[in-house]
Amino acid sequence: MSEFYVYVYFDPRSTDKYTINGKEVNSKPVYVGKGRGNRVLKHLKSTKKTKLINLNKHLIKEGIVPSYQIIKEFDSENAAHAFEKKLISEIGREDLGEGPLFNLTDGGEGCSGKVYTENELLERGMRAKAYFDGLTREELKLHGQKSLKNRNPKNVEYGNIRRIKSRNEWSHEMTEDVERRRRASWERSYCNTQEKKDRRKNKCSRASLKRKMFYLTYENEDGSFEGAFLKDLISRGWGKDAIEWRIKGKLVLEKPYRVRVENRTIIIRKVEKKPYSNSLS
Repeated sequence: MSEFYVYVYFDPRSTDKYTINGKEVNSKPVYVGKGRGNRVLKHLKSTKKTKLINLNKHLIKEGIVPSYQIIKEFDSENAAHAFEKKLISEIGREDLGEGPLFNLTDGGEGCSGKVYTENELLERGMRAKAYFDGLTREELKLHGQKSLKNRNPKNVEYGNIRRIKSRNEWSHEMTEDVERRRRASWERSYCNTQEKKDRRKNKCSRASLKRKMFYLTYENEDGSFEGAFLKDLISRGWGKDAIEWRIKGKLVLEKPYRVRVENRTIIIRKVEKKPYSNSLS
């Protein structure tokens, strides 16, 4: 059995007739690819967002089995690439307005099973970024690569270095990083709890002192005048119902208020707002 092959995916909903490699088919071809092993099945399982994968997911959701066919097998990868390019050229690409294929290149690229060096991975990443930086928003949507428009070259280099590192080494580094972040989170959440509470309490106290409160100027029965904050008068035992409901919200009195508190009568002459200070201390 030959190692390489060229395959074609179809849209089974279409009954249009096409000629592929000299044979007539009754479905519209949508993608031509080259592969080996189970490469042809990866378009059914991939999580990437390409037109072919989206089509296959939609067909499966509708209860339709995605359709593909291996057109020809080859012993040489170069021969498979050449045949792939030929099929794409004959059928035509959709983005160029020449046919129904979702392919975004003329084919013939890629290398099965190649292991890239660190420099080659870095160069590939930089070339990909340069390519996607030159695309419009619509072209990026065709590629399903919206995020690559703003990819940072340093991140590309970091990603390549990460792939090159051995799995055990990276796992060890990640474990240490997770432990460090967990410890830092624990310290932020649980350490110095009482100190945080005291700090919050002092902050609230300072804020309340800055807030202006009602200050009353009132006349006693003997004709003397005194002044005090409404808050302090109520805490001292003056009737809340007798004072607060008449005073709160009124900075301008229509007339002096006569109120009986602590077995004596006072006349409230003036109401104003001042920054709070404990006048009873």
